[in-house]
Amino acid sequence: GGGGGGGGGGAPRSRQLPLMERVRRYMFAPTSATSLATFRFLWGMLMIYNSLRMLNKDFYKIYDRNRTPYNNAHEGFVVRYWPLLSYQGYRVSGWIMTVVSATFGFGFFTKTSAWIWFFTHTQSWITESSTFNNHYYLFSLVGFLWCFVDSHKWWSVDLWLARRAAAASPATAILLGGTERLSPFVPHWQYWIIHFQLVVCYFYGFYQKAINPDWLRGQPMLIWIGAKHGTPWWMQWALDLPNAGFYMAWAGLLLDLVIGPMLWTAKFRVPGAIAITLFHAMNNYIWSIGMFPYVMGTTTLFFFDPTTYDRFFRWARQWAPFIPPPGGVPAAGGVGGGDE
Repeated sequence: GGGGGGGGGGAPRSRQLPLMERVRRYMFAPTSATSLATFRFLWGMLMIYNSLRMLNKDFYKIYDRNRTPYNNAHEGFVVRYWPLLSYQGYRVSGWIMTVVSATFGFGFFTKTSAWIWFFTHTQSWITESSTFNNHYYLFSLVGFLWCFVDSHKWWSVDLWLARRAAAASPATAILLGGTERLSPFVPHWQYWIIHFQLVVCYFYGFYQKAINPDWLRGQPMLIWIGAKHGTPWWMQWALDLPNAGFYMAWAGLLLDLVIGPMLWTAKFRVPGAIAITLFHAMNNYIWSIGMFPYVMGTTTLFFFDPTTYDRFFRWARQWAPFIPPPGGVPAAGGVGGGDE
């Protein structure tokens, strides 16, 4: 910042404030919502694809074949409290998931859509253990966080409708919560909790690999890679190297350990983003493990500073004037969004 010495009567510098006050100021600093809104749209589009993919593959047929309580994941909770649907019921749930993914992505009834998506998506895996995948569990965890953040605060149908209503009637603006509710800013904690959840995912991946003796010996990667053929020559030569599976197992373990801090730190964010994007692209190409590489590759973009998104969208508005003005930095100051 520009401000020189500032005499003795000014406000105390942030480093002189008590720790909890510094944390409070950091977490509640107004931050441009452009990055959060962009991630909302991309998440919604990915979940539309995921829902349609499950419907197209008739994924829910398995629920009609396995109707005994013994197939339920988390049996004690699910059997007592979580309703089991018929085959047609699960397909209807899948179509509901598709619709609310679209409304969420475009920011229409955003939080309501987030809650409905969370319950329908969780329903799709929690009631049948044979379909359980820890990737689906992660999607539910992130989906739960969407229910509490204000991802509609930029480029959303909700915000457009609210501003039109407020412009037509000042009283409506008060009912909507005042100008603060209509501003394109969110408190920084709304970025932080999603970043934290994603970093926990990577660190837990490291932990599970580190305590697995088979993984530390390179298994089952050595077996899988030994049986892998037909990949392009520029990838196959690496897979054919002696002990390639062992080195890939350890590379994955170490990347899971360091990638969270790298993405969370401005200095190492770009090399970290490149490394993890290549990692997910390779996983998708070699193993075809469903939606996880696409979703996690997209989440990498979310770690970049919201001011980067502001600059990009200001530039894009030259050719696409329908893009609303990005938030920028509020007059009272704020944080960019993630140089923790």
